[in-house]
Amino acid sequence: MKLGDESTSLSPNVTFHGCNNGRPAAGESDSRKDSKQYPLISPPSLERSDTQLTWESPEKRRWRSSLECKLLVSLQKDADIQALNGESKRGLQAAVDSRVQSEAAQYEEMQQRCRQLEKELEQTRKLSGAFVTTADQYSVADVCALLERLNDEFFQCAMDLSDALLQHRGSSPASGNVRESSWRTRLQESRRLITKGWDEDILVRLEADIAQDDTVMFECLVQNAFVCEAREIIRSFCLENREVDRHMASLWKDIFASQDASVAKNWLAITVSTSRNQNRDHSQLLRRLHGLLVVAGWREALETRVLEQVVHRRLTDMTVKAGQIREVIYTGIRSTHIEIFFYEGGREFDPTIMQDAYEVPERQVLTSKGGRETAIGRGPIVCSTGLGLRCVTKSRRPSSSGFRRDVLLKPKVLLCSTLGTQDDK
Repeated sequence: MKLGDESTSLSPNVTFHGCNNGRPAAGESDSRKDSKQYPLISPPSLERSDTQLTWESPEKRRWRSSLECKLLVSLQKDADIQALNGESKRGLQAAVDSRVQSEAAQYEEMQQRCRQLEKELEQTRKLSGAFVTTADQYSVADVCALLERLNDEFFQCAMDLSDALLQHRGSSPASGNVRESSWRTRLQESRRLITKGWDEDILVRLEADIAQDDTVMFECLVQNAFVCEAREIIRSFCLENREVDRHMASLWKDIFASQDASVAKNWLAITVSTSRNQNRDHSQLLRRLHGLLVVAGWREALETRVLEQVVHRRLTDMTVKAGQIREVIYTGIRSTHIEIFFYEGGREFDPTIMQDAYEVPERQVLTSKGGRETAIGRGPIVCSTGLGLRCVTKSRRPSSSGFRRDVLLKPKVLLCSTLGTQDDK
């Protein structure tokens, strides 16, 4: 066969003989003279002649036979792939389209559900907004400034009464003075009244100081009377009914202990806002001030002259300022709970939470034991002369009582050592 006929190729009708690794099959001769010969593709290494193929070695024949088998397998695979008719392809495409449409429908349903949940969540936020609002209309600094002005009002009223008392003691007895026996009776009643708020020792000291025209104790006790009155105005839920006030205070304590701070503060704001414009009965305060003046030596009729001209005017200003502080604390600040407070007499002085009203520095004195030096200027307090401010939060420590109180404004106090310093002078 001529090698030059390069258009020859394997035909689909080719029958291969001896595709057995180059060995002749049974009944065949090696020369395959009786078999029909077909042109074969020559490997690159096959030697060509211008006219005919050269003689092939057995190794080359085996290589050529293996190549023919591999080519046949490849052609069979191509035929199998092409055997997929158009109907099979359309069926597969239909299945894919159906799956895509199903997933698209599920996605759209999920999107609608998400939109519905977002609407419900927004509605829930609006409904709960009344009890989670923590926006503050005022700052703690604003409350401290208002409280300091109120404390100044206490001080000014004490100074006015002190001046009136000294004027009365320096003036000559007037014809309108009450008789000695009547004054003694009033003095005993006044002492009984004011000993409910102050110890007997304090009143004895007051009488001794007034005899020497020392009004420090008198002024501080007047301020303390106003401090107690202002705290009642600010902290009370119901000024006109003590029983209702105690019930509401107990209810607020339970709510603050059990609820979130924002919810509790909003409840407090709503409750306090509905109890505005209440009338406060100042009769107890006036009786205490009247008793102080009598114990300090005042013998005239106080209700018509001194208390009307001095105390009532100051009392009106004090009530207005206390009402402003009450509204700011309970309705204007909702992010945290702050409260006004003061300390009772007899408590040890603590400079971290109290302020000395007279700023008496510590002095060194010699004691009778061994000549040791001991600092004074501390010790127990007599009473508070101003209101303080503190922040109340729930404590996270299990060992604590449940609440943490951080002082924001220290209340001013009168120290026993201050009175001792006055004696030394």
